[in-house]
Amino acid sequence: MKQQCINYSQCWEDSDVLLKALSLKSGDTVLSITSGGDNSLAILSGPIKKLTVVDMHSCQNYLMELKLIAARKLSYEEFLAFVGVTPASNRIYIFRRLRKSISSEAFDWWSNNEHLIEMGIIHCGRFEKYLTLFSKYILPFIHSKKVIVNFLAAKSVNEQYRFYLKSWNSFRWKTYFRIASSKFLLRKFARQDGMFGSIKVENIAKVYLLRLEKKLKTKLISSNYFIYYCLTGGFGTDLPFYLREQNVAKYIRKRKVVYISSTLLQYLQKVPSNTFSKYNLSDIFEALPEDKVAPTWREIVRTAKKNATVVYWDNLRKSEPPADVQDYKSFSKELYIMERAFFYGGVHVCEILK
Repeated sequence: MKQQCINYSQCWEDSDVLLKALSLKSGDTVLSITSGGDNSLAILSGPIKKLTVVDMHSCQNYLMELKLIAARKLSYEEFLAFVGVTPASNRIYIFRRLRKSISSEAFDWWSNNEHLIEMGIIHCGRFEKYLTLFSKYILPFIHSKKVIVNFLAAKSVNEQYRFYLKSWNSFRWKTYFRIASSKFLLRKFARQDGMFGSIKVENIAKVYLLRLEKKLKTKLISSNYFIYYCLTGGFGTDLPFYLREQNVAKYIRKRKVVYISSTLLQYLQKVPSNTFSKYNLSDIFEALPEDKVAPTWREIVRTAKKNATVVYWDNLRKSEPPADVQDYKSFSKELYIMERAFFYGGVHVCEILK
């Protein structure tokens, strides 16, 4: 049996956008795609009744479980060091201290993959390793350390974009960005299997470069942990929602979390009608085979409570909801402008009409 690998050790959709879109309320029952676990942890900070996280790869659930237990059991400084935000040399020791709080399945999996813990679990995903390779080995070949530092230190978006045009957007930058963002390399080394099966966009690198430049015109890198991580392999002063000290304290609450290792469709087919009030679907429709899209939407609608909210992202494949799902395009556009991750082509905030 092939050993599972973690595809994403972080979530690449903006938690602040997600929480604004979901508008969590007391008593909400939430379904969330696990992925790196970050956005599901952000959801746990809300006044919800129950969270169910779903991922077809069980190791993604083990990742979220370990992040959650570490947040609950460790001091804030120790938590940041353990997951990989700050340096640490004792991560395996800390992991073994957490043994009694982790499920046996998760503990066994991590025990067989301790090398991932040693590097810091926020860096251990297939996608994150690819980004780290780029920032550590490719970017220094494109730009000097001085140029990189000056780009990251811009004090305004106007200054930042002027620097980009004058000093950053060189032939070498455009060439290596195009190579690194090619469908061939992303499929082989960065994205999960099947991600490009339904993608018709040919020049992916061109799309991503245009989206990056658009974000550079409106968002400072110093306050955009997504781009900062892509360029440095770490976070600056801006941290993801679930890693901010004031939010970590909220995970101490023992809100119920159910971990499901399954495709979304297979799981929903077993769920009673009118179960969930909120859905975080990440960019699930990106890799979904065409013949699975309509059945998945039918199950979402069936399992949703009246007026349930569904949030999802478009990347390279635009996916519109069915007729019985209201897409609030104006609100979605407003949130897309807020979104700090540059990969995405759109955010959808929808309501189930029942």
